[in-house]
Amino acid sequence: MATRYRDLSDISLAALVLASAVSSGCAWQSTESAPRGMWTWVGGSTTAISPSEPIPSDQPTGRCCAQSWTSAENLWVFGGAGILPGSSPDGEFLGDMWSFSTTSRTWTYYAAGGSRDPNPAGDSVTPSGRNYGITWLRTRPGQPDELWMWGGVGVRHSGDVNGGTLNDTWSFNTATHTWTKHSIPAGAVSPHGRNWANFWATHSGDVLWVQAGASVDYVPFGDMWSYSVSQNNWTRIYRHDTFPHWEGDKTNPGARSNSYTVVDGNDLVLFGGEGEMMNSSGIQGGDFQDVWRFTPENPTSGTWRYESGPAAVGCLAQYGTKGVPSKTNLPPAEHAGFVLREAFRGALWFLGGENGDEQDGMRNDLWSYNLTTKLWTWEAGDMGYNGTAVYGKLGLPAFDNTPGARYAGQAFTLGGKLWTFGGFSLDSEGGFGYMNDVWAFE
Repeated sequence: MATRYRDLSDISLAALVLASAVSSGCAWQSTESAPRGMWTWVGGSTTAISPSEPIPSDQPTGRCCAQSWTSAENLWVFGGAGILPGSSPDGEFLGDMWSFSTTSRTWTYYAAGGSRDPNPAGDSVTPSGRNYGITWLRTRPGQPDELWMWGGVGVRHSGDVNGGTLNDTWSFNTATHTWTKHSIPAGAVSPHGRNWANFWATHSGDVLWVQAGASVDYVPFGDMWSYSVSQNNWTRIYRHDTFPHWEGDKTNPGARSNSYTVVDGNDLVLFGGEGEMMNSSGIQGGDFQDVWRFTPENPTSGTWRYESGPAAVGCLAQYGTKGVPSKTNLPPAEHAGFVLREAFRGALWFLGGENGDEQDGMRNDLWSYNLTTKLWTWEAGDMGYNGTAVYGKLGLPAFDNTPGARYAGQAFTLGGKLWTFGGFSLDSEGGFGYMNDVWAFE
């Protein structure tokens, strides 16, 4: 059974949000105005995929938590958690490979890239089914683009339907449509397999950075690693064995997962994420709303610095006026939203997310954080929870169009537009489930 989200059932979210808001002086502010862009429904179903439906032949089934990349004018998607005929409502581990052309707006399936069976175990030439793997693009002059992937949570052996953390490394050649497995030398150091880790890569893709995340049993990691593709080796930048929570020292974001990340020049930018912090009331868990930067001094070292945001978890959102940046704006405390890992219009962007209760705590708001002015803007979407999707007419943008409240889908930028695919969402009929819809925002 594939895993989607971290259950925060041990936390009283309402009490946590209220307490944090009172202690930090946050206030709820909002004013409806015109957004600065419009959504277009580009393709896919307007309703969640059902286990009673046949597998679509010309497009992926509904899914969340997939591995994805962009190369040329295409989105590439591998696996995730999703629905197949006869699936449990929680879904299965998927291991199929697809590309979506943003010019023709059609999908292509690659049989050599993976299996369409549920919970595929993989082999020496194909990865096993998985979700939440770390992905990055490697480019070299005169060579086909390579889609790299490390770890995630997925199938460890034949018959494994519950899955576990993985720490294998693969690359997919976009010309030959084949996978290559990369095994590190025996005895070499490497990170533990993990879920929901935060990551970045250089623009060429030769160096990857991985920070924190959690085990499949939700034990947080307080470490940071770098991986050199050309040398096929890992380097541990730091490890804090006693860093299960952040104590507000402004020198390190601590152990957190499901953060929003983007590369800004030479800096690695991190916003929010799910974790714990120590305050006068003890340890509190929840979602952060702060911004951090890591400046690498070289591929194996660097320095964190705090940039902005409250030193608390679960602060009340300050939406401000839709489409207008403001120094008082603050996105809601959420995690596992759609992460746009490339800067778009000079900003970090994200869509939606959830607060631990996916059927009562999902959102569809779209936010941007200007990397120069350090200001947040509520760009589009609803202010409250569980906004229903408005699809409009296929291929036609409209201010009223909006994806439903959702999380854990794919976001990417191509051709001057922000695109999204799938996720676990509220659909056009008010039902919850795995989606395979494609949207564009411009």
